[in-house]
Amino acid sequence: MENAHVSDHGPSGPSAGEKFGAAFIVISGFVALLIAIVLFHSPESIFGMVLGGVLAIPIITSITVFFHRGLTHQAVKFNDWVQTIGVLVAFAAWQGKWKKWVATHRKHHHFSDRPGDPHSPHLEGNGFLGMCRGLVHAHFGWLFTEKKPDYEHYIPDLLKNKRLVALDKWFLPVAIFSLILPGIIEFVFIPTFKGFQMGVLWGGFVRMFFVHHLTWSVNSICHFWGTRPFRSNDESVNNFIFGIFGFGEGWHRNHHAFRTSARIGLRWWEIDIGWYVIYVLKLLGLATE
Repeated sequence: MENAHVSDHGPSGPSAGEKFGAAFIVISGFVALLIAIVLFHSPESIFGMVLGGVLAIPIITSITVFFHRGLTHQAVKFNDWVQTIGVLVAFAAWQGKWKKWVATHRKHHHFSDRPGDPHSPHLEGNGFLGMCRGLVHAHFGWLFTEKKPDYEHYIPDLLKNKRLVALDKWFLPVAIFSLILPGIIEFVFIPTFKGFQMGVLWGGFVRMFFVHHLTWSVNSICHFWGTRPFRSNDESVNNFIFGIFGFGEGWHRNHHAFRTSARIGLRWWEIDIGWYVIYVLKLLGLATE
């Protein structure tokens, strides 16, 4: 069964449209950051930066809580309308439709750091150059080489949910709106065209840049530098920095050792904001199992 799916990426890799999308999210965020730094000398810029930070919180939360712990690992079940809202908010991260996100991550666990893993940093050769190639591949290079996984193989359980399947058609409208919305919000408080621009720049594109690199660092850095307190048949590690700023995702060794646990930060000092959100939803009767 494993061998039949090691080569999902195939010789052709992703389509031209998928490569264009990958190039857009990688390049646009970086360019936006450079422009934002150059233009950082006004109240509009400061407001936009703060707005981007605030908007990043529910987006990162939705990725870890709904895409990862909920859909991918079935570690928690949500009320239907809560799940719907969570998935739609996660689309604002510009990490693609939930079907591809979940199937890719399940495939990652299936082959973790072995041939077939979509984004392992350990399969690009030995030595310093091999390490550099591996880290780049795991961080974002795989977006340009990895074809979408076999949905029927990796997410057959979720494909039966018509409500969830229907949500994917909203990915692009929600993602685009997530870049414009910060501009609208800032325009309400600073009703100038520059206010709108800085809202879109900081709250949209720069926010997208930081959320992407935070998530990608779990694929790359959290399979390289950190601690390994539990047994797991891969190179995953716990990384303190990304444990905190990744809302719990950086306690990656814990996750690979106990992948169906809704709680990833297992020790009292391992801050896990994703788990705190789930616990509150549980107290409100909106999350079970």
